[in-house]
Amino acid sequence: METSHGLGAVRPFLKNEAGNLLLLACSGVWLAVSLAAALRHHLALAPDVATATAFMLTALLAALTWLRGLQFEAHFGSRALAFAALLFAIVLLSQWHRDWGPFVSTGRFAGGDAGNHIVLRDHFLNGKPSAYNGFTALYVSTWLLEYTTGMPPASSFAIALYAGLFIHVAVFASFLASGLSSIRSFSLRAALIAASVSALCVLTLVPFAYYQAEGFYAHLATLAPASLSLWFFCHCRVGLLGRCLAAGLAAVALRFTYGLNLADFLAALALTFAHVVIMEPKDGAQTWTRPFHTGVTLIALLGALAAYKALWPVAFDAGGGIRWTNMGPLDLAFLPLSLASFVLLAKGRMDFGLTLACSLGMVTGVVLLLHAAAGLPHLFYYFKYPFTPLAIVAGASPLFLARCLKLESLAWRTTSITLFLLVIGLGAWGYAPYLEFWTHRFTGDRSKRAIDRLVEPAIVAHIVATLEKQGRRFGGYYDPIWAYSHFMNSSLGNVEARRFAHLGHFRSGSYVTPTESTCSFWRDLGEANTLYAETDAVLAASVSARLSRLQTEAGVTCSSIRVSDSSFETLCTLCP
Repeated sequence: METSHGLGAVRPFLKNEAGNLLLLACSGVWLAVSLAAALRHHLALAPDVATATAFMLTALLAALTWLRGLQFEAHFGSRALAFAALLFAIVLLSQWHRDWGPFVSTGRFAGGDAGNHIVLRDHFLNGKPSAYNGFTALYVSTWLLEYTTGMPPASSFAIALYAGLFIHVAVFASFLASGLSSIRSFSLRAALIAASVSALCVLTLVPFAYYQAEGFYAHLATLAPASLSLWFFCHCRVGLLGRCLAAGLAAVALRFTYGLNLADFLAALALTFAHVVIMEPKDGAQTWTRPFHTGVTLIALLGALAAYKALWPVAFDAGGGIRWTNMGPLDLAFLPLSLASFVLLAKGRMDFGLTLACSLGMVTGVVLLLHAAAGLPHLFYYFKYPFTPLAIVAGASPLFLARCLKLESLAWRTTSITLFLLVIGLGAWGYAPYLEFWTHRFTGDRSKRAIDRLVEPAIVAHIVATLEKQGRRFGGYYDPIWAYSHFMNSSLGNVEARRFAHLGHFRSGSYVTPTESTCSFWRDLGEANTLYAETDAVLAASVSARLSRLQTEAGVTCSSIRVSDSSFETLCTLCP
């Protein structure tokens, strides 16, 4: 059982602890954008006022934390930080594209739901603070990047998204460094590295690539606060009040990032605090904390029940599309984790952070099994539900396996490691259908809608040059691939043109009719429809009919533009 060290400990991270400082800074930034989303959502403050207020509150909290001090149990440091950078480079290189290079995923390619997010972000910033149920921390972060640097929206979304993945990989590296530090055997170190990297790949990187390409940005943004909260609880020694405050702030961050796993997180917190109540010493010095921990347990449990109630309609929501996964193995994947974690609990090898990680896995597994047993439909959100808990399990895997390796009994050690490896195997089986997409992405196959570009810089440059030559304003860009259309319009500063595709659907809205002071642009019908028709022939036909009417207008001109060393696109222009 871990001991409480209070908030008055020394600050050893001042020396050679770049990794701890980096993750602590990331925690502060993500907390600030989550608070800004909360202030905008509940008080309707202007985005700049909400963001400034949130960062000031976070800075005040950081100052108090600095004055009181924090102590880190694990030495993360520069070597683990370098290892995280190496792993992240491998992630990017694994998605190398023969035409566009290794950074194809950082803002150059994505799929459908990204179009929703850029529109919903504008609703959130300019008109409707309660947009998207308040899951808007990602929107604040992207707006802040654009506001401070002037970068286009596709780049800000990509940076925010991949920053979350880097944080997750950095947390993984910190746990790996911590786990390896206690193991002297070379063979055991090699086994720990192999098993942990395998868990990271099959439970995080492969599904991440697919979800990113489908544009599930808000869902993937949950990786940042979830991983940072796990890192804090595993590596930072804080007292009772500090732990409760950190748990509350983590819940706030998850609430305003993407609430799909908020109920599971609160239920896992309740289980973890209950574990503290059961396991903490019964001596007089600790007696006063037991009612406090019990109260926090009940609050977390009530919060979880409220979140589950709010989440219930999602069980029947089929909105949006997602590739079929092997949900049976994913449903069962957490059961071996439950058995293995019970072994560690019985042997006293589980601290607060690791108990929280395993509890999150166990709770999510129970929810999935209940969902399946109740005969509820396997719809859109059901397929996204396991990703964050499995990613957290993957992140915690080095620490978990290191604790298993330190068990005294060979039988217990073998059993717990085998059970955990079974989790990895079931997770790999569950996400196996995504491997086909990973292959398409690696080889640069453009036949799939899921890997079309969000923004084409050469087309943007041509549009800007045309407007300057004509002395006109931008009247809108139209394309059958609605995510591409939305981000192109955002990059060129015309939100009004999105009436063409309201929230990603062409069922409502109309063209922004070009006037004598504007020009409108669209991609050649043949090229665009060929790319889109594979996945949505009905929608492609509808768009084709609309664009056909626009293309019959007098004065339409079309130009072939080089977009890479080996490909061209045809852009049509109408300047009445």
